[in-house]
Amino acid sequence: MTLALLSLLTGMTLGMRFKILVLLPAIACVLPIAITVSLLEGGSAWSMFLAVVMPIVGVQLGYLAGIGIRHSLALARLSRLRNTFSGKAQLTRHSAH
Repeated sequence: MTLALLSLLTGMTLGMRFKILVLLPAIACVLPIAITVSLLEGGSAWSMFLAVVMPIVGVQLGYLAGIGIRHSLALARLSRLRNTFSGKAQLTRHSAH
């Protein structure tokens, strides 16, 4: 469970900074760690499968969340820029008359 949460946060960080191709090396790094953790914990085949799949899905879901955060920040920045430029344009129009 901790590994899944860490992979979710890692995916969010990657989504805010990089393009989608970064998921391949990220999953390649997470996979051996998840396999090792599942083998050390033991248990049934189903629990081992979930212990391997959950961090991989966590990286992907975190990446999607990171893209959403990046998109929201870009929209907010664009909105601020539009308000700044439209305010200056109105001021210069009024002062010219």
